[in-house]
Amino acid sequence: MACVSRVTATFSGKQIQHIQFCCSGQCATGLPCCVQISYNPNGGTRMWCGCGPEEPKECHIVAVQSSPTAPPEFLCLGACAQGQKCELKKAVKGNVTVFSCECEKG
Repeated sequence: MACVSRVTATFSGKQIQHIQFCCSGQCATGLPCCVQISYNPNGGTRMWCGCGPEEPKECHIVAVQSSPTAPPEFLCLGACAQGQKCELKKAVKGNVTVFSCECEKG
């Protein structure tokens, strides 16, 4: 099974207090899929679930934080089958929101 990811964000009002990635699946090497991080010169980060320093080519969620003090933005990137789009999904329960990306007919 390829990497599958979702992000749980805990809010206080409209501000995100904490995010946590949940990665599942196995890489082609047999190792488990895990959180990957890249940094920009401003101290910002990109986080995703994957098998190495390259982001997956398949539909996946990425948390982008442009600087250490900026709030994270959740993006859906990667390819889906022809005629489908990689779409952001949200499930809200109280002050917790679970974000994921899925291929949907477009």
